[in-house]
Amino acid sequence: RHLPRHPLAMLRAARGRPGQSLYQRLNNVMFVAPFLGRRYDAIMCYWGGNGIDFIVLKDVFPDTRFVTRFGGDDYAIGDEQGPEALDGLRTRGDAFIVQTDYYGRATLRRYGFEDERIVTYPHVIGVGSIPFRERVSVGDPLRLVTVARLVEKKGLDVGIRAVDAFGRANPRLRVDYRIIGDGPLADDLGALFKSLGAATSIR
Repeated sequence: RHLPRHPLAMLRAARGRPGQSLYQRLNNVMFVAPFLGRRYDAIMCYWGGNGIDFIVLKDVFPDTRFVTRFGGDDYAIGDEQGPEALDGLRTRGDAFIVQTDYYGRATLRRYGFEDERIVTYPHVIGVGSIPFRERVSVGDPLRLVTVARLVEKKGLDVGIRAVDAFGRANPRLRVDYRIIGDGPLADDLGALFKSLGAATSIR
């Protein structure tokens, strides 16, 4: 139903990019169809994989700014599928949002993204706006919690060792640390608890 009303846009989408398979070209048409008939100042894709799929919209809306926000497993796309998997997005996207310079920006630069088009937007809590209030322990434990996938890049082993070291340096303070999540490192992290002798305060 879109072809009679938007023939040029549909043909641009179906034409695809060099090296795309027929399946990918048909996907292009599917991705573009819901956007037709409107004008956009900007299109933002959340996650790099979506950016790869929807960068075809630049063929249909060449004057629209295309922004992709990276923030998770999508940082591994270049390593798992090869940097060429990001070619279309890297060369045609207008801006790329990351959360850190140390990991996010560095990873995209390693894949060949231009530094000038990478924008760092940290997702942090502005602790400066929270007034300090000294707390006096009255026997209650210091309770800490982490919610995360149990994977290497989350650095949970570092957190466990830090909490354990803090507890040993402050033996009069009870520390209750809970990690909530699941993932391939569940058994390894459990073994780390036990090796530190921290199973009673870290779970």
